[in-house]
Amino acid sequence: MNKESIREKLLKNSKVDKDWIKEAKARVQNEEDLDVAFSIAVKILRAMKTKNLSQKQLGELFDVSPQYISKLLKGKQNLTINSANKFGRLLGIKLLEVPKDFDVQPKKVIFKYIYMDHPVEISKLSSYARNQPKPYIAQKPTEMRPSNHNLKHFTAQQLWPQKNNPSIHTC
Repeated sequence: MNKESIREKLLKNSKVDKDWIKEAKARVQNEEDLDVAFSIAVKILRAMKTKNLSQKQLGELFDVSPQYISKLLKGKQNLTINSANKFGRLLGIKLLEVPKDFDVQPKKVIFKYIYMDHPVEISKLSSYARNQPKPYIAQKPTEMRPSNHNLKHFTAQQLWPQKNNPSIHTC
């Protein structure tokens, strides 16, 4: 038998394993989820080590199989919020944290550029700006590039022409 016939015979009888490609693509797509699963697994492993628990003992404690614990520690098993809280309570650790004082109010938009095609909008913005607290605006704004835009920078004097107006707050 020559090399070519051996090669053909091997290719004919061999199986092409493409599962690793699918798994690699899934890992890339779910990278953030895998990071969370990894951090949860590390916290559980640390708690197991400090309490001298095996996977089997942990499974018995939670009334689940050791295989479930193994999948969980490998990041192949999703935890529900209830399960995560149960694990955390029984192990004395926090697996999930939710910020209690997050900001839910929408952010205000400060206009930097105004289209010059609409003089009515400019007057509306000017009157609006006069009634708002005055933000810090540089006295010498940088020029826009490329110069063929139909936009213009406004300085503080152009938007707030009244210098000594007590209703305007300065920063």
